[in-house]
Amino acid sequence: MNTNKAIMCGIAFMVGIVLTQFFSVQISWFYLGLFIPLFILFYKEKGIIIVLILFCITFGYVRFMYSIPVVNENNISYYNNPSKMEWADMKDIQWQGIVVSEPDRRIDHTKLTVEAEKVYESIDISGLVLIKSSLYPEYSLGDRLDVNCKLVTPDKIEAFAYDDYLSRYNIYSLCYSPQIELVEVTDKFFIRKNILEFKDRVHNIIQSNIVEPESSVLSAMLLARKRSIPVDIVDNFSRAGVSHLLAISGMHVAIISMLIVKFLSSFYLPKKITYSGTLILLFLYILMIGFPASAIRAGMMGSVVLLADYFGRVNKSYFALLLVAVCTLLFNPKLIVFDLGWQLSFLAVLSLILFSGDMEKLFIKLPKLFGIKAILQTTFAAQILTLPWLMYKFSQMSLIFPIANILLLPVLPCLMCLAIISICLSFFIPNLTSPLFWIIYGLLNKQIDIVNYLGSLSLAAISVPNISFMVIVFIYTSIFFIKFRLSYVKKQ
Repeated sequence: MNTNKAIMCGIAFMVGIVLTQFFSVQISWFYLGLFIPLFILFYKEKGIIIVLILFCITFGYVRFMYSIPVVNENNISYYNNPSKMEWADMKDIQWQGIVVSEPDRRIDHTKLTVEAEKVYESIDISGLVLIKSSLYPEYSLGDRLDVNCKLVTPDKIEAFAYDDYLSRYNIYSLCYSPQIELVEVTDKFFIRKNILEFKDRVHNIIQSNIVEPESSVLSAMLLARKRSIPVDIVDNFSRAGVSHLLAISGMHVAIISMLIVKFLSSFYLPKKITYSGTLILLFLYILMIGFPASAIRAGMMGSVVLLADYFGRVNKSYFALLLVAVCTLLFNPKLIVFDLGWQLSFLAVLSLILFSGDMEKLFIKLPKLFGIKAILQTTFAAQILTLPWLMYKFSQMSLIFPIANILLLPVLPCLMCLAIISICLSFFIPNLTSPLFWIIYGLLNKQIDIVNYLGSLSLAAISVPNISFMVIVFIYTSIFFIKFRLSYVKKQ
């Protein structure tokens, strides 16, 4: 199978997953077997590509259907109280499980993701539960807990599809007002637990050396912890069009990776060293923050951008991107439907692959001073495909994102490198790192001031009327038609 056929099959698989949101027909794995005689019949024929595409669409559809758990007495969600039931009428459930992810500590509570093991002390079960517990006592990854609480099925919260949001993590049960007893501390996640403990130490170093809200902003940039950032600051980042600075997303990693490449290239290092060094730094960074799923996906997407830029072959770049996308969707097909971070990561990387060359030509006359040219190229290239989707999801469009990115992005690689160096030195010579943290604080303080000023402008962002999905489909179809039409004309 050549690259183009593989790309078509990858797209067909993704289309099959998306079609599950428009049709409710139940299809089992058995139907995939019906394609065997078609493969035999059309082997070495031109019609085989049609059979392959239909097979991949069906496979994507079936894969999503089988990602939804069967609710029976061996699944924890079987014991849920209906979400619309009166609280006083709900019954408590006694069950046991083990903490399987990093505790999410908020200002006034902690959220624990727990893999259920037993209910009523005797029935073996499976399934994830999201527990809303008090801040103390603290629990850690690998702790086995005995829990008594009211289990509730997630539901929509006003316009927010909270049930779909949690389903991407395979969570179908919520636990409120829990009575928790620690049964034992296991070593089931020994390596991950040590990495997370290191991440906590890094977070504590940041908190000890930098005051709020600058410390929370740095923790978001480095460690994907942005829960404690004041809401008004988060809103201003969004209105200024620089929310990607606060998220470990594919867009974030792709832009940062490209800026690191441009920075290293300015020292006239060999191409192999520049790109290999960037990939190594990317891996070490994801390792430092504890290998969260979002960062792993972001790292994979960012790596595709680097490889695309290194080899400069568009077809191979498409193939690499689709390979990463298909691999993540085979593992969790809900990402393409319910995970906005995955959607934006994919669109940003595809946009960079498609339009980076066009942006280089558009800004060819701009000077390379302070990396402004590289920032404009990567930012505008990434926005072409992400902006329509953001408008569709949030009914808002930032008008000043070019200015905000020009002012903030040049400092970001330097800021992150300086922060990582300072944190590493703090483990060995903590008393000598204060001057470095003062510099970091000053840079963060100025960045927040710029964001707050830009975000407060009346025309920083405008509201966009609710756009239908079909309009978005038309916009993307037009973008791709214009892009490939122009490419075809140039070849003639």
